[in-house]
Amino acid sequence: MATVKIDDATLAQISGVKSLDRGPAIFIGVGVVAMVFVMVSMTLALNELTDRINTKRLETSALEARKTELLRSVRALEADRTRLSVLVRQLASDVGRLSPSLRSRTEQALAASELLSRQVANQLPTVIFVLSNDEQADISTSATTALASRGFHVSPPHKIRSHGIAPDTTEVRYFRHPDGKLEASEIAKTLQASGVPDARVMYIADPSTPSNQYEVWFSKTTLPAPTPASETSPPIAPSSSDTATTTSGA
Repeated sequence: MATVKIDDATLAQISGVKSLDRGPAIFIGVGVVAMVFVMVSMTLALNELTDRINTKRLETSALEARKTELLRSVRALEADRTRLSVLVRQLASDVGRLSPSLRSRTEQALAASELLSRQVANQLPTVIFVLSNDEQADISTSATTALASRGFHVSPPHKIRSHGIAPDTTEVRYFRHPDGKLEASEIAKTLQASGVPDARVMYIADPSTPSNQYEVWFSKTTLPAPTPASETSPPIAPSSSDTATTTSGA
């Protein structure tokens, strides 16, 4: 049988061809590994983002439940305080039959109920309106109703006067970041649905302000919605004398 002899140069060429054959395979393998790494990283990041969203949803639900519970407590306490006030007035109208001890106990119960009502109300997120002019009183009233239905306690409005300058757009100011941003955004959305389309959230760093207190600074251009034409007064009809004058003039 014949023997095939291969010199060193031929062997070198064969080895080079084999190396070239392995090159694309190595490149493809590295690419696949890189793609797998990127996909795993994206999956982990997506899972982390999903967990954060679910956590925020749970926090929002718990916050809404807490506000609803506190609002019910405030309303119940206010109803009790009203009933006690009526009872005290009824008893006071008949001094001759009113026992001093009974009057004292009733007044103490009324004071305790009023104090408890204020304490519970202080736990609710509180909104303070700052008006830039007297014409904004109407819109603050409608906004108060809307916010109260969402579980917010609204304090009597203030006027800017010497407290500051009216902003260019209505600002919902919160003073704890990031804790207060969620409720501040809810206040802004409620205001936008109540006729204040320019309401926006603004963070003001002020550690001295309670964490559940928010301020709404109305801009100078924030005014009540115009009265529809159907609700305006009809034009005044000309009097008979005016008609006669017009006829004679003709």
